[in-house]
Amino acid sequence: MSEEDLELEDENEESLWAETADGVFAAALSPFGPKLPPGNYTIGQTSTGDIRFIKKGARDEPLLRFPGAVDDIIKEIDFFWSRKEVYKALNLPFRRGILLYGPPGSGKTSVLRLALEDVAERGGIGIIFNNIALLSDGYPILRSIQPDTPVIVVIEDLDNYCGNTYQESMILDFLDGVAEGASNTVFIATTNYIDKLPDRIKNRPSRFDKKFEIGFPVADHRLQYMQRLIDSIPAGLDTYQDRLPIASGQFVTDTEGLSLAHVKELFIAVSILGNSYEEAIEALRSGIEAADLDSSPVCSEDFNLGQETQSLMSFH
Repeated sequence: MSEEDLELEDENEESLWAETADGVFAAALSPFGPKLPPGNYTIGQTSTGDIRFIKKGARDEPLLRFPGAVDDIIKEIDFFWSRKEVYKALNLPFRRGILLYGPPGSGKTSVLRLALEDVAERGGIGIIFNNIALLSDGYPILRSIQPDTPVIVVIEDLDNYCGNTYQESMILDFLDGVAEGASNTVFIATTNYIDKLPDRIKNRPSRFDKKFEIGFPVADHRLQYMQRLIDSIPAGLDTYQDRLPIASGQFVTDTEGLSLAHVKELFIAVSILGNSYEEAIEALRSGIEAADLDSSPVCSEDFNLGQETQSLMSFH
């Protein structure tokens, strides 16, 4: 083979993942080539049915790793990644399923973000669930190209599919079929209403091996989060954070039983929009009371799978 032919072969081998548009990647035909850039992706599909991996941008808002449940979960995932050789020696599939449950706004999404940041730092991939059919088609493609890359698959709000037999069955088929032989993968699902999940989802090892409850943040965590938000304000910016009674301890008392999402809204309402602190607290409390009156999730039998499908008809 001539030197020119060798150079051409090397060039072809670099085309395994073709970037068809900014941040959109398709599998090419060559059996060799570079990996997907580390980070988070959703899976989409062109009008001709071709699978695309769509890179998602990172979020810049403050993220804290609190001691307790959040830190324990991240440590468990970290430890799992270190046990690959042990799994291999015992001929066990190197996979883990984790179910996070707790009230809305309690911090489940923060755990997901920390886990996804960690896997990206390892050179790995996060797949954000957006459609079970696309996940079932796209995951094997990724694995056929990158069998050893650490992957986290995230399925948020699993309870949204509890009333749709088709969706639920497809998720179970994926976990029992495509994912059964999966390696180098952590599957993480979240739910606000664990009691609404059928036993065959929440109580069967190898689907979700371990469950973690994440409750509302304790006083110290609420205070740390608010202080981080305040500290993120650039010097000289026109804001009203002096209206937040942090030093007096009133903030800790008033936010008892509130989530980090509520703390963030309090920061925005008072510090950025200039609302009075008392009115902002009252509005949050009123919202919680209204939500408590209608706390049962609605599981629609008419859930439209097509609503979640990412259309990429303009990509070739």
